[in-house]
Amino acid sequence: MQKTEKSLIEKKSVKLIMQAKGGVGKSLLTWLIANNEKDNTNVLFIDLDESTKTSSARLKSIVGEDRIKSFKILDDNKKLEREKIISLFESLAGNKYSQIVIDFGAPESEEFKRLLDYDISAEELKEALLEFGIDLQIYVVIAGNDAFASSNMFLRSLLSIVNNAIQVNALINVGTFVNENVAETNLSDIKAYQGIKNAYMFGNIGNSQSGKDIINMITRDSKLSDLGLMGKIRFNKVLKEVAQID
Repeated sequence: MQKTEKSLIEKKSVKLIMQAKGGVGKSLLTWLIANNEKDNTNVLFIDLDESTKTSSARLKSIVGEDRIKSFKILDDNKKLEREKIISLFESLAGNKYSQIVIDFGAPESEEFKRLLDYDISAEELKEALLEFGIDLQIYVVIAGNDAFASSNMFLRSLLSIVNNAIQVNALINVGTFVNENVAETNLSDIKAYQGIKNAYMFGNIGNSQSGKDIINMITRDSKLSDLGLMGKIRFNKVLKEVAQID
């Protein structure tokens, strides 16, 4: 049977890492994913966080300059330039990478939510991207303590706008909660009261010396070889948790 033109389109997985609340761990999650995928040359990382460009700065030493790109999608008034984000998605269809991870900044995340609320529905966007072979998923990072209410509010608002048209995943940053038990309780609540099936925990680095060494490795862009044995064991456990995220 002759293949149709649509069936010949290469399938691509595009993951959007979002949260309108700053400092919740979006770039940390991207950094952990990059460590898991450092040898997978089919994965491209895109940094849309104009304010910090954290991913651009930290990922080059992990995946190389060719696999990390940065784009500006906000205008001078910090409003989303709709044509730019759509053009970015369109350009992904023509590149060589089968998986793309996009790190949104806080204002970029809020503006993308507004795009789906006012300009193009999640259903319309999904259908348009499927024409290019792009399977889009959104990963919302949730932080604890003072950041929990606002970061969870962004998740609730996005879920109501998307209305199941695009898969939304909740990612609990364990390191920002009082302890792992509190993080697990909030994870259960999100699953139960928001009806979200895909919810995960990540970033359980801990407060021990090995955990502090991992934090130093992240912030100072040092190497895994600089960690002691306990640090390497804990870090590998954190990477395994991230690898299980769908």
